[in-house]
Amino acid sequence: MTSTTAWTSEAWKALAEHKAEVSPPTFSVAAALADDDGRLDKLCVAFPDSATADATGDAEEDVAGIGLLADFSKHLVTERTVELFGELAAAMDFNALRAAMFAGEHVNVTEDRAVGHVALRTPEAYKCLYDDGASSSFDFAEDGAEAVGTVLAQMKAFADSVRSGTWKGATGKAIASVVNIGIGGSDLGPAMVVGALAPYAKDELDMHFVANVDPSNLTEALAKCDRETTLFIVCSKTFTTAETLANANAAKAWLLDPAGGLDDAAVAAHFVAVSTNSDGVAGFGIDPANMFAFSDWVGGRYSVWGPIGLSVMLAVGPEAFGRFLAGAHAVDEHFLTAPLASNIPFLMGTLDLWYTNFFGYTSHAVLPYDHNLGRFAAYLQQLTMESLGKGVTRDGVPLPPHLVTSGSVVFGEPGTPAQHSFMQLLHQGQVVPADFLVAASSHAAIGTQHEMLVANAVAQAEALMVGKSHDDPARAFSGNRPTTTFMYRKLTPATLGALIAFYEHAVFTVAALLGLNAYDQFGVELGKKLASAIVDDFAAASTDGHDVSTARIMQHYLALR
Repeated sequence: MTSTTAWTSEAWKALAEHKAEVSPPTFSVAAALADDDGRLDKLCVAFPDSATADATGDAEEDVAGIGLLADFSKHLVTERTVELFGELAAAMDFNALRAAMFAGEHVNVTEDRAVGHVALRTPEAYKCLYDDGASSSFDFAEDGAEAVGTVLAQMKAFADSVRSGTWKGATGKAIASVVNIGIGGSDLGPAMVVGALAPYAKDELDMHFVANVDPSNLTEALAKCDRETTLFIVCSKTFTTAETLANANAAKAWLLDPAGGLDDAAVAAHFVAVSTNSDGVAGFGIDPANMFAFSDWVGGRYSVWGPIGLSVMLAVGPEAFGRFLAGAHAVDEHFLTAPLASNIPFLMGTLDLWYTNFFGYTSHAVLPYDHNLGRFAAYLQQLTMESLGKGVTRDGVPLPPHLVTSGSVVFGEPGTPAQHSFMQLLHQGQVVPADFLVAASSHAAIGTQHEMLVANAVAQAEALMVGKSHDDPARAFSGNRPTTTFMYRKLTPATLGALIAFYEHAVFTVAALLGLNAYDQFGVELGKKLASAIVDDFAAASTDGHDVSTARIMQHYLALR
C-alpha cells in the first residue's frame, strides 16, 4: 500500500483549488440543476443495477425489489469534483486497499488482523437461511471463513427451536422474552435492527436489550419478564467485558432468586452465549454447545451480520435474516464493481471527506423518515466515529490538525419529530450536511399519513437547497445546504442490510482516502483502565493518585453515596 499522505498529494491540492468553484454564494446548487441537463443523471444512482439484480434473484422483498435511488445532486459538487476524488483514490491506492480487505488481507495493521464482516454475508454462507442462487465474486481467504456457514446453521437451528416453542425453560415452558446483554457493537447493531424490522418480528417473543451498567437498564427489562420464560443472550467475545459480565451476573442472580424456586441447573436452559471463550462460558453455567463463536477478524461495530445478530434472527426468523445478509452482500458487490463515479459508498465517503476537510462542515445529520429507524443514527455514531476518530495514519504519521479532520460528528433523529427539534439549526445556523432516508411505502397504513411523511422529507431537502430570500434577515434562508436523499421502495430486511452496508463502505472510503485504519479503537481503552482503578479506590474510600479536580469529584461521590 502507498505511504503517500493524502494532504501532500497533487489531488488534494487540486481539490483545495477546486473548492472555490463550488462554494456559495458564487455556486448555486439550484442554478446548477437548472443549467446542467446532465447533472441529475451524473449524480443520481439507482441500486441495484442490472448486474447486481441478475445475480441475486427477484423473489419478493429480496435485493431486486429494493428499488433505491441515491440522489447526490443537491451537493456542492460538479462532475469535476468527482473526477478529482478519483485522482485522490488513485494516489492513495484505493482500489488495492479495497481488494485487500475483500481478500482477507490484514488491513487492520495495528492489530495485525483481517477485516472480515463482508465474509459473514456471502451467498455461500447464508444459503442455509435463504438461497437466492447467487455466488460472491470475491474469495475471503482467512482462517475461520469456512466456518461462517456452519455457525449460521447453528444459529438457525437454535432460532427455529426457540421460535417454535421446542426450546423450553427449566420448568418446561416455552420462551416468551429474550434479553440481549452486550455493549457497543454487541448491543447497538442488534437493537437497531430488531427495531427497524419490527414489522417482521414474531409477536410471541418480547425483545429487550441491556447494555448500560446503570442498574436501571437491567431492572426495567427484568420487570417485563417472567423467570420461567426468559432467555438471556450474553454477547462478549472474550467473556470478560466488565459491563456485560456485571449485567449477566445480575441477571443470573435474578433467575436463581430463591423465591423463584430454580437452582443452578436452570442457567443452561435460560442462558446462551455469543463468545469465543468456551471456558469462561462453561464457568458461568452456560452449556458450551450453546455458545455461538465468531472470529477476531470481525470487529464489534461490524458484527451484526453474524452470531451477534442472534437476537435479530430470533426476532424476525432465519429467512428474513438471510435476506438482511443478501441486501448487504449486494452492496458489497456494487462497491467492488461499480465505477467510482457511480459507486454509492464511494460517493458518500468522498462527500464526508469533502465537507469535513475542505469546507469545515464537521457535523453530519442522519434523518430517517421512518419511525422504526429510531436507533439508526445512534448505530451510525459508533460505526462512523469509532472508526474514523483517529489521530494518525496507518503508518503512524500524525494528522496535521490545521489541515485534516478525520471524521464527522454524526447525530440524528427520525423525521418528522426532528423538524420540530434541531432542524432550525440546519436551515439557518451552521451548515450541516444531511442524509434523508425515506421509503415510498409503509408497513402501516393510516389514511394519507405516509404520503404526508414523504412530502415532509422531500420538502426539507428542497428547502435546504433553495432557501428563501426575505426583507427581514431573520426570516431569510441562505439555501445551498447539502443533502443526500435515499429513497427506496420499503424498509425490508434486504433494504436495511443494503443501507447499513452503504455506510460501512463509506467509512472504508474515508479511511482509505485519508490513510487511516478504521478498524481499531484504542481510544476506548484508557478510560476503561482508569475506571477499573477508580472502582478499587471507591472501595477503599481513597482518592490518592488522582489530579485535584478528579479527586474533588470522587470525594463528593464518597460523601453522597
